[in-house]
Amino acid sequence: MTDPEKYDVKPVRERIDYPRKEHGLRQREEYAAELTSPHSGTKGYEEPVKRKEEDTKTESLTSYRMGYLGLAISFISLFVWSFVLGTIGIVLGYYAFKEGRRTVGGWAVGIGIAALLSYSFLVMFTYYK
Repeated sequence: MTDPEKYDVKPVRERIDYPRKEHGLRQREEYAAELTSPHSGTKGYEEPVKRKEEDTKTESLTSYRMGYLGLAISFISLFVWSFVLGTIGIVLGYYAFKEGRRTVGGWAVGIGIAALLSYSFLVMFTYYK
C-alpha cells in the first residue's frame, strides 16, 4: 500500500454513509430500479416482444441454406461464368453473413471476389492477343 502522506495525495472526496431512516415497520427497500442502466433493453415496465420459435428456426434455416448456396455458387464461379456467378455468390454470402452465418458467408464473399478478380485479370489475355 502507498502512504498518502508520503506522496501528498488527497482523496477526491471522502465517502459518507448516511444511516437509513427507519419507517416504523422496518420496510426493506429495493434499489434495483435506480441502479440499472436506462438502456437495459426494455422500456419502463413493458414486457419485451417475444418472437415465435418457429420464425426464428425458419430464419436460421434460410440463412444456413443461403450461406451454403452462396459458397457453392462462388466455388463454381471460379470455373464457369465468373462475372455472373461470382456476383451472385457475393450477394448470397453477404446475406448469410448479415444474418449470422459469418463463416460460410465470409467464405462465399471471399471466393466470389477471388473469382471476379481472376476473371478481370485473365480476360486481358483472352481478348487482347
